[in-house]
Amino acid sequence: MLMDFRKFFSAALCALAPLFAPAQAFAQATPARVISADYSRVKGPRDRFPQLVVGAGRAAEGLRADWQRDLALVRRECGFEYVRFHGLLQDELGVYAEDRQGRPVYNFQYIDAVYDAILNAGVRPFVEFGFMPQKMASGEKTIFWWKGNITPPRDYAKWEGLVRALVRHWTDRYGQAEVRRWYFEVWNEPNLKDAFWSGDQAEYFRLYDVTARAVKSVSADYRVGGPATAGRAWVPEMIKHAAETRAPLDFITTHDYGVSGRGLDAEGNQQLFLDPAPDAIISGVRSVRAQRRRTRSSSSTTSTPA
Repeated sequence: MLMDFRKFFSAALCALAPLFAPAQAFAQATPARVISADYSRVKGPRDRFPQLVVGAGRAAEGLRADWQRDLALVRRECGFEYVRFHGLLQDELGVYAEDRQGRPVYNFQYIDAVYDAILNAGVRPFVEFGFMPQKMASGEKTIFWWKGNITPPRDYAKWEGLVRALVRHWTDRYGQAEVRRWYFEVWNEPNLKDAFWSGDQAEYFRLYDVTARAVKSVSADYRVGGPATAGRAWVPEMIKHAAETRAPLDFITTHDYGVSGRGLDAEGNQQLFLDPAPDAIISGVRSVRAQRRRTRSSSSTTSTPA
């Protein structure tokens, strides 16, 4: 019986051999890349920028108990400091309405619930101003299944009033010392036209200027920045714009995903491919920092550090 079993086992291996061959050939052609790090043996300063901020969907999700529980867990495990998400001014949070005379009506109840939970978890908001409340929108273009409106404001004075009222509300609720530690960012990936922003670059700069002015009107110490672009775009243009117009610009933000192609759609219609370069993302960070240094050195009138 033992010999019969051995013959059967040997025959089974022979039968399966063709199935293993492609995997073995692939492994030989593309050897595994192993990355190891011992944080107990770090020599010299270590840049912790990847732990500064994490993205988390959209604001309304922050009302859920499971989201709040998971945020606290990830904060403990990963130690990041800030959380950023879309849809802060989305209609599902009931932030903005107008009375019969067209006068603004604000409601910050649900934003308060989200931000209270964030701060209670030991995290701070990385505020993304967007998307456009429907009553204030100049058009109907949206993104994602939850219909984030991507059009400029119909009335920039009303947009400025909303931002100022919200920042003043945060100051009253949490105190200036706390809010001074936040980051205020204007919009999301406006260079992806008709995806996240229906306007052009000039229109974005107008939105930026109005928003930054509203934030600074509450406290000159509050930090505001942009352009929050995809693929490291508009960085020199943003700094040049701030230098020429003296618009406040306390920090630069842009997004790098370590991919090539373009992916926009929440339904899965994407054409994205991983960049195989080992330094795909960190090289982009270095590139943006170099652009910042070059642009700042050639712009002597920048009003605030970029």
